[in-house]
Amino acid sequence: MKPVKGRGHCILHPTAFSAGFTLVELMVVVALLGVVSAAAVPCFRTAQARYELDAAARQMAEDIRECQQVARGCRADGGKADCDSFKVGFDISRHAYSLRQNDCPFKQVQLPAGVELAGTKFSENLLFIKPNGTPLGQGGTVSLRSRITGEYLYVVVAPISGRVRVSSTAPGEGEIE
Repeated sequence: MKPVKGRGHCILHPTAFSAGFTLVELMVVVALLGVVSAAAVPCFRTAQARYELDAAARQMAEDIRECQQVARGCRADGGKADCDSFKVGFDISRHAYSLRQNDCPFKQVQLPAGVELAGTKFSENLLFIKPNGTPLGQGGTVSLRSRITGEYLYVVVAPISGRVRVSSTAPGEGEIE
């Protein structure tokens, strides 16, 4: 082989052009990837926090509906005396809630670390459910807040029908409970 000039220096190579990249070119690409990923991480964390809040709110709504269904099922079984007291208890200090029958929890849920139980509009943080599945007294709202984004979602229980839904708008701000 004879020496061939390429890219400013003499190399022993059978062709006149090199097929690889220089170390400087690779370092520039790695640096650009670092800048792009550094910009993308906060966006990813925000999206993940929103998903976590949404999932927690939907799970809570599903659990309230489950408690309503269990109450209706007891009624269908003949309305026994031990089927009178169904409730969902919200523990704001622990950021948790439980589904209860006669003060015995049959399901307990701890909210994810990035979601806090900000408050409820239920008396004593208890949602009482009648044997027909509707709330005892009036409906109400549970407020969930993302600790990362500060955004809120609301789980709303309608007073007459017992319909449970998730809303991004607090009742009283243009929506009817």
